[in-house]
Amino acid sequence: MGGRGSFSGAGGGAGAGTGGGASLSPEQQAEVEAALKQDAYIQKKMPGLNARSLTNKYWTMDRVSADGNDVVVRVNGDTHIQETKYGKALLLDQHHAVFLRDKDVAEGYYGTEVHLNRQYFKVKEWGDWGKRGLYGTNTDNHSFDNWASIAKEQAAAGNEVRWKKTRGEQMVGSFSKQAAVKKARKNK
Repeated sequence: MGGRGSFSGAGGGAGAGTGGGASLSPEQQAEVEAALKQDAYIQKKMPGLNARSLTNKYWTMDRVSADGNDVVVRVNGDTHIQETKYGKALLLDQHHAVFLRDKDVAEGYYGTEVHLNRQYFKVKEWGDWGKRGLYGTNTDNHSFDNWASIAKEQAAAGNEVRWKKTRGEQMVGSFSKQAAVKKARKNK
């Protein structure tokens, strides 16, 4: 087996981690450790959605959790998201909304992604949003299960979640990587 600084891949067979490109340099190992730290962070932030780092700027995750209590849906941010004094609101129809925390909405280049949780999906009568093209009452949108079915349709269509990382989340990864690289160099 490889020495202290080696990393064996998923195969893990005889000789894994030795020669032949199977072993990683201390810098590469530090990058792997930093990526794993970042993935552990997003797993705590959005449990059950199998979240992982996609790029330096985006997370990816499942659209529907295994237990069905958490979903991520891509919506038209101009029509369905309203900034409020305390966070954001998902506009369901002309007079109804679900209030969200800022961290449950990610607006990025690929669109606006919204994280919904069955426990906190509370429909409230609020405002008049006819100006945004939301006319009448759409009672289908008042059901969490309807939003879960939309998320399943988006997943089936291959619409991958691209959750934009905040600046702090981007920095966490780079600082973790820098610290891990320094540590690896020091241990040489």
